Amino acid sequence: MKKTISLFSMLIISIFYCYQTSYAQQGGNLNAEQKAKIKAQIVEDIEKLNLSDSQKQSYKDIAIKYAKQLRNLKNSNSGRFAKYRKFKSIIKAKNKEMKMVLSKPQYQIYLDTQEKRIEAMKSRR
Repeated sequence: MKKTISLFSMLIISIFYCYQTSYAQQGGNLNAEQKAKIKAQIVEDIEKLNLSDSQKQSYKDIAIKYAKQLRNLKNSNSGRFAKYRKFKSIIKAKNKEMKMVLSKPQYQIYLDTQEKRIEAMKSRR
């Protein structure tokens, strides 16, 4: 069982690393203001979740990865419904990765914070 979990973890890490490497070569489409906003949210989340040192880097990597995906989605020419479905799939994938990094209480705080941000985003429309 431990071998399976260990193998699965290594597979996830290697896929994540390959994705980050290939994406980094493409260049991000975030401007300085957007990067600053994302970093501020990450710092706020790290403090709120009281992450350990080992969790901090994983949390940052996942948050930045999905922030770029959401930014690309926002800038896409897809229809509103297609964007909504893609948004939901991105959030679901992000939550799945975060669940592996965070403890149960941390994950619940993360979900509450995420829900508040989504509500704030809806109110800006």
